[in-house]
Amino acid sequence: MNPFAEPAVVIQAMPRWDGAYASTSFTIAKELSKDRLVFYVDHPFTWKDMLNKSAEAQLERRRALWNRQTYHEKPFKDLPNLVIISPKPVPSINFLPPGSVYNQCRAYNNRLVWNYINMTLDRFAVSEFVYLNSFDPVYSMVDTTKEVLLKIYHSVDYMPGERYIARHGVQAEELFAKQADIVIGTSEPITKRLRKWNRRAMTIENAADFSMFDEFKGEVPEDMASIPYPRVLYLGNIGLRMDYTMLEDIVSENEGVNFVFAGPENSREFKGEALKKYKNVYFLGRKDYEKVPAYIKGADLCIIPFIRNEYTRHIYPLKINEYLSMGKPVLVSNFADFSSFKDVVYLYESKEEFQEKMQEALTVDGEDKISERKAVAASNTWEKRMLTWRKLLREEVQIRVNR
Repeated sequence: MNPFAEPAVVIQAMPRWDGAYASTSFTIAKELSKDRLVFYVDHPFTWKDMLNKSAEAQLERRRALWNRQTYHEKPFKDLPNLVIISPKPVPSINFLPPGSVYNQCRAYNNRLVWNYINMTLDRFAVSEFVYLNSFDPVYSMVDTTKEVLLKIYHSVDYMPGERYIARHGVQAEELFAKQADIVIGTSEPITKRLRKWNRRAMTIENAADFSMFDEFKGEVPEDMASIPYPRVLYLGNIGLRMDYTMLEDIVSENEGVNFVFAGPENSREFKGEALKKYKNVYFLGRKDYEKVPAYIKGADLCIIPFIRNEYTRHIYPLKINEYLSMGKPVLVSNFADFSSFKDVVYLYESKEEFQEKMQEALTVDGEDKISERKAVAASNTWEKRMLTWRKLLREEVQIRVNR
């Protein structure tokens, strides 16, 4: 029996809970767990993943669960209602061409995963739940005898632009978007795309943990503090979105400025090897989310140097509110709709404009702008976004209960 007033939520998402960078999906899971049971299902490892040495730390933790045959854990003492479900590895099938063989294998993998989900729901005596699939449509084939009160598809990115998962994800996304009771995008372009398949589409944008950044009083980490001023920082996943060609030109022409990249290098999509030969470039690697404010604190300027294309046009970058929460000047390429930020960020269209505005931000940007930036970030907090999420879940479940 569910002891909470709000129904339990099962979330299947692409990012793993202990992945290399913070994710919208897992943040939503943590926030929702404050007033209900939330089951966050790890995107399953495949047999091929088991051979990947870079995944060994994550696998070691999960092997302990698999050996105990529990398949779930509660890793956060301050979030006792958040349950992580870690299915055992499934066969690798992404290499298969679209068609009947792939469809049968996909259905088989989904059944395997749902065996672990159902087992865990039984242990918590959950008989009904809301199902939320967050950008993991290949695993959206719900297989349960329990009552599914509501099905939601949540898209955080432009699926065709994700080269690896697009192979089968594009078709799977369309299929589940059509089946879902409601679909949600994190930007208007994403929502517009989803609306082709489901008229019940809405936008709930990303946000930031404003207080975590605004109230940070810690020290700048040594690997950041040891870098000479001025420091220009990019913090986040380093993959196919980056404009590597422009960055190399900027770096080579501004030897007196130090460029810092903090975040995981995407093994399939990183194209920045040429940048590593420059003495004024520093790659600091992945940083735990709780350490992110410390690195932003050490920056003189924060950047989002994304290339402008159909893929990035759909993005609402999570990091823009994190930068602004600490009052930092932000230089961002005009790759998406930044109309709500136009008064507090520096937008650029070209390499020349990047250099011009970088110099402006580093030399004449005033203290008076800090409070203005923080005010914009304070209007884009997870607390405010979750009011929308909770209202939506409550109203949509009630509609179906009253039918």
